[in-house]
Amino acid sequence: HYPRKGKHAKLLAMASEAARFKLEGEQERRSRAVAALQEALGLSQSPRHIEGFDIAHLEGNLTVGSLVTFRDGQPLRSGYRHYHVRSLGGRVDDFEAMREVVGRRYSRQLNEGRRLPDLILIDGGKGQVSAALDMLKALEIPQIPVVGLAKKREELYLPSRSDPLVLPEASDALRLLEAVRDEAHRFATTFHKKLRADRLGSSVLERVPGIGPKRARALLE
Repeated sequence: HYPRKGKHAKLLAMASEAARFKLEGEQERRSRAVAALQEALGLSQSPRHIEGFDIAHLEGNLTVGSLVTFRDGQPLRSGYRHYHVRSLGGRVDDFEAMREVVGRRYSRQLNEGRRLPDLILIDGGKGQVSAALDMLKALEIPQIPVVGLAKKREELYLPSRSDPLVLPEASDALRLLEAVRDEAHRFATTFHKKLRADRLGSSVLERVPGIGPKRARALLE
């Protein structure tokens, strides 16, 4: 039920107008950020579709990768993915982990004929960016722009520059990149913490006589 006349109808109309105004303002802000990012990075086309990657582990244990997707400046949850990194065997190697995750993502996109992003954001510096570029080159798709965002000083690492690019703190472009980077980091660490908790719980259960790995997993679920 909703009011059709009287003071409550007027209040509803006022609230609807305020909501419309706020939504249009957010859409305009996101569009402005995408345009600012294109200009800041010197991209040939608008980065409407951005994919961000991060790696999480605990001293080489349970290394995982995350992928998040932003479309027109906002998260696209259906484009989020987790990856169990398989190539390290307990070693700590963020570069190799990044190579694996990027390779798995885009080899599948190519095989399935799916859309490639306008921009790839890597959580990290020059080494992580180089690892991603190596894999893209191996897959023969070097045309996708790649940028790394390092946490300490929020420096941007671009393949075309020998020194990092530093944008103003108030830059709409930087804020958009930070949003993608922070979301990729959150998604990776949340998944990693869940795996650690599951492993800890499973190992405790398996100490009980008569409970093996399969039953322990069933009990946790």
